[in-house]
Amino acid sequence: MADFYLGIDIGDGETSVAVLTEHAVAPLTVDLGCLHYSILSAVGTAPDGSFVIGEDVLLKTDVKDRSVRFKSKFLKGTANEDIVRFAKGLAEAIRQYSGLVAEGNTLYYAVGCPTGAGWTDPVRHAYADLIRMALPVPEMPVGESRAAFLYTNYSGSLGVSPELLEGSVLVVDMGSSTTDLAYVVGGRDETRTMAEFGAAFLGGGLIDHAILEHCVALHPQAEEIRQLFEREPSVRTACEIDARRLKEGYFTALREHKPFTGKTWEDLYCGRTAASHTSLKLFVTDEMMQEILNRPLPDSGLSYLDTFARQLETAVEKTKAAPPQLIILTGGASRMGFVGEMAAKYFPHATIGACPEPEFSIAKGLAFACRVDHRMKRFLSDVNGIMETGEFDRELDQALPGLVERLCSAIVPHYVQKLFLPMAKTTEAGEPLRQALEKATPDFFASEDVRRLIDHQLTDWMKSAMPNLKDRISRVCRSYSVDQSAIPVPRAENVQLRMPEVPIHFVINVLLTIPGVGSLVAGVMRKHYIASAEKRLREDMLSRSGTFYMDFRTALKKCIKAEVDERARRVQIPIM
Repeated sequence: MADFYLGIDIGDGETSVAVLTEHAVAPLTVDLGCLHYSILSAVGTAPDGSFVIGEDVLLKTDVKDRSVRFKSKFLKGTANEDIVRFAKGLAEAIRQYSGLVAEGNTLYYAVGCPTGAGWTDPVRHAYADLIRMALPVPEMPVGESRAAFLYTNYSGSLGVSPELLEGSVLVVDMGSSTTDLAYVVGGRDETRTMAEFGAAFLGGGLIDHAILEHCVALHPQAEEIRQLFEREPSVRTACEIDARRLKEGYFTALREHKPFTGKTWEDLYCGRTAASHTSLKLFVTDEMMQEILNRPLPDSGLSYLDTFARQLETAVEKTKAAPPQLIILTGGASRMGFVGEMAAKYFPHATIGACPEPEFSIAKGLAFACRVDHRMKRFLSDVNGIMETGEFDRELDQALPGLVERLCSAIVPHYVQKLFLPMAKTTEAGEPLRQALEKATPDFFASEDVRRLIDHQLTDWMKSAMPNLKDRISRVCRSYSVDQSAIPVPRAENVQLRMPEVPIHFVINVLLTIPGVGSLVAGVMRKHYIASAEKRLREDMLSRSGTFYMDFRTALKKCIKAEVDERARRVQIPIM
């Protein structure tokens, strides 16, 4: 019996799956029944109605309803059925080939999606709903850039210092159809706070398509070949796959300072007879690549390089308060040399780190995210379970009178000295004084001075209050290797202890009805008066304590839960 955490990276071009066990240090890629650990993102239907995925969609002649690059089509609303079919085929491949589906094993899943380029929260939810028809993934997919950061952080694949990862980091994820930029500060993803931050429909697939189009345009039967591609999209896809391999070979040779002479021939039948056979030569040259990279794209009018440059310019502007110290390059297309060169140009003081296996880094990061998120859910559930016990309520009820004592002892002298006395000296006694106090009191108790007083009393009170609760929460923290400082002292504004309402709504009556107000104003018996006021106020508060305790208990529970949740997310729950 074991728990397995699977990360599913469905790219527009290729798909991979990685798995992580509860205590493993590094994820492993999952066998999906082919020679490679990544498969073509393609789906079709076999004669028996089952779903075929991967390169078999192109190789098997009896497959119908073929579909490729459906992820990028999803935003246009034309690929929902294809995504469901692919997810069902993927689920079957995991069941058949992974060796993970067995009695007693529990599998958890996380699926990724871009964080920009039109992938808003409602769109991401809708995408997860489709995947969930085949696999039990969470309602919100994991941002692929977050997955890349988690993989880099936990795997140590870049070999950079922990200090760099704990600072400000920019993740550049260039895939087949999109390029996403994510900004991480102190381990916290700040991308979603920056509106349309670094998102573009810009991926390596555009270059694959352009290489194929360039080669087709040089062929004497170019029009017949284009018509063939219209009739048989799977033929175009097979040609684009070969174009992608040529592109990868070209940029590898460029990186190694070697000449590139790669080419391939495609056997095509533009008609139904042997006479319609023709050969299409696919190749890449320096001149062709420069023309492709600098050619205006149809959607924006900007070239590929200009579009990427504009993304980086936006990133420079929006991160100028804390410029990234580390740039993480991931996604299969990030291997193209100009990606790292341009990142270094726009962020000259940052360390540039390229993932050594970008085609798998997202899937492995998603596996980390899956384990982190499930451990966090268990941690928060355990802490929240403590908060819902009767023991918590009983211990809090026993401790609250001490808080009332502290608040009265701190607030009454402050109120008398800073507001009541000055106003009593300058305002006519009786109703005029009452009205003046009623008007001034709310602002006075909302002031920073009073807030600091309340915070100080809360801090001191929390140090000694509810020792059993603290001990139980500390034990839970230790079991998850979470620093116990993850349970901080709540601040006054967090527990919503608004003194004009609780208990200052009757402070004025107490102060105005204590004998000796006139002597107090004259400066006589001030100490005695304040002591009497504190005593009366405590008695009044304690007599009304039922509602106050109930409200405070609810607010304190909410505060501790929120603080635990926030701090747990910041530390991401250690993986070991």
